[in-house]
Amino acid sequence: MCDHTRKERIRNDVIRENIGVAPIEKKMIENRFKWFGYVQRRLQEVSVRRVYYMDFSTGKRRRGRLERMLKKIIKGDQKRNHNIRRNKI
Repeated sequence: MCDHTRKERIRNDVIRENIGVAPIEKKMIENRFKWFGYVQRRLQEVSVRRVYYMDFSTGKRRRGRLERMLKKIIKGDQKRNHNIRRNKI
């Protein structure tokens, strides 16, 4: 496919760039935005939309590291995407 062997020890990033495949992180962000847009267009009463706006700060929390909340992930993606677009202009 790329005329490289494993012996040459070429990094995956370089091969992906040569082939023209988008980075995995960029694809994940794109799919999250697509899903978020779908959720935002739903009615306010739908459970998926209500869960997004719920506050889970009350009660006992589980042991260990806190899970990343969807709201924070999407805000981070929006901030990152905004900075990327601003730098391209």
